[in-house]
Amino acid sequence: MRAEATSNAYIESPEAMLSIDDYVAMAQLGWKPPTYAPGSEHPPDGSPNFFAELRNPVDFGYFAEIAVQTLRRIYHIGHPGELRYKSFSRDMQIRFPTLRLQREK
Repeated sequence: MRAEATSNAYIESPEAMLSIDDYVAMAQLGWKPPTYAPGSEHPPDGSPNFFAELRNPVDFGYFAEIAVQTLRRIYHIGHPGELRYKSFSRDMQIRFPTLRLQREK
């Protein structure tokens, strides 16, 4: 299973940009650093985001802890109600009502 967490390549707000210390903390949490910039030629195994490759059997409890720590310490999310999701495909919007998060329009 692959998980990704956004890097500065996709953060639009200057005040939300991650610092060098945040990049170090992401590595300490177990994330691999971005390997290329969006729009550039890229290797098949990398990402422009932080990423983690989780092998079977996936320890979901362990990874949930990493995800929560990332949201709290790096992205400064204090409560799940602060989260929004965006999903789409070429032909339609994709909705995830069981996430119980607001969809970004």
